[in-house]
Amino acid sequence: MKKKLFLLPLLLLLLALTGCSLSDDKKNFEYDEDVMAAETRQYILQLYDMNDTEYDYYINAGTDFEKSAAKGFRQADTTDHVGKFKSIKDLKADFKNGSEGQVVCSVVCEYEKRDVTVSIAYEQNYEFEMEYTRIYDSVYNEAISMNMSISEYMEAYNYYMQTSYSTTNFEQFVREMIVANGIYPYTPAECEVSANYSKSELLKSAGKNTAIGMITVFCVLIFISFIISLLKFVPKLFGQGEKKEKKDKQVRKKPEMVPVDDGPKSSEAAKPSAPPVFGGEVPAVSLDAAIDGVPEEELIAVITAAIRAAEAEVSARRAPAYTASNDTLVVRSIRRVR
Repeated sequence: MKKKLFLLPLLLLLLALTGCSLSDDKKNFEYDEDVMAAETRQYILQLYDMNDTEYDYYINAGTDFEKSAAKGFRQADTTDHVGKFKSIKDLKADFKNGSEGQVVCSVVCEYEKRDVTVSIAYEQNYEFEMEYTRIYDSVYNEAISMNMSISEYMEAYNYYMQTSYSTTNFEQFVREMIVANGIYPYTPAECEVSANYSKSELLKSAGKNTAIGMITVFCVLIFISFIISLLKFVPKLFGQGEKKEKKDKQVRKKPEMVPVDDGPKSSEAAKPSAPPVFGGEVPAVSLDAAIDGVPEEELIAVITAAIRAAEAEVSARRAPAYTASNDTLVVRSIRRVR
């Protein structure tokens, strides 16, 4: 509870800071909303109904604003299929700060099938300010030279009545006069034309795009799996598969046992020879005692020589190294008996 009570003031402070940042949002430059909205409506009426010749001119030789406007209106007609232009739906315009110090003015237009929002990004026109300063100083100096104020000078020469302007404010009069000469206080930098779709239409379009994307991904994955399954047939195309199979069969094939012909066998030959007779009597000598009396080095040398001789004899007959001997005596292990 203490932690929650501690977090509550922090949240309130955060909301207060957020509110301050929104309320203190400043304009990129000072502008008259009525003048900017009127300028936007004038550009829309000038560019919405362009023919092919005008479109090619704007695309190839126009400014960045004219190029973007031509592309936007043509896309609304060919891609979004908004139909024919009817009128500017609302004289009220929306304003917001744009990038790089620009101000964006948005106006909604009514088309045959759906509404279209036209947004034009403006930059401050310093030429207009210079022209305003020049005319203002000129009229002011002329009035001073005649010992009159600007209002007296304008009324004396009836400048307000000689023009079609209904204002009696000198500053507004000068601005309207400069605009009438084709110099606007704000220079258009870029134009964006976007058709207004309902939420249901946006959801349908998003679902369709998602389904198409998923189907495309699965089709590609299935195709890749099929290609990978065909890789096992690539070695056979170059004959490497048959060579490998033959080599594997040769490795797995066991050599046949080659019988060794040692001549006729007899029971007498298998019998061990009788020991030498000394004094007509056969001494009774045990095998353990006989082996015990021989030094270990000599015994190892004799056995090694016997094994070498047996291997040489088998090799001479071209028998495998592991061919079994025809002797009845098979040596499994040799160790000293204690």
